[in-house]
Amino acid sequence: QMVPRDTLVKVDPTGGAFTVTLPPVALCAGGLYLIKQLATTNATTIVDKGDANFAVSIVLNAATEAVMLYCDGEQWYNVFNAAL
Repeated sequence: QMVPRDTLVKVDPTGGAFTVTLPPVALCAGGLYLIKQLATTNATTIVDKGDANFAVSIVLNAATEAVMLYCDGEQWYNVFNAAL
């Protein structure tokens, strides 16, 4: 589970599928968050805490795949999703 200060998260799902839970939207207004997968062995699923206006569920499958999310204090926005 992420906290608001976790603006860069590197995930290594080599040991099994991994889930990253985003911090509460109310605590992240104006924040940009980069989540990067480091291995191709298993998937990384990114979900919100259920407190956003729209549910977030993003899956990273490839090594070096990353997603950048922006929070406006009410919901998360997918700014980009690419291989880095």
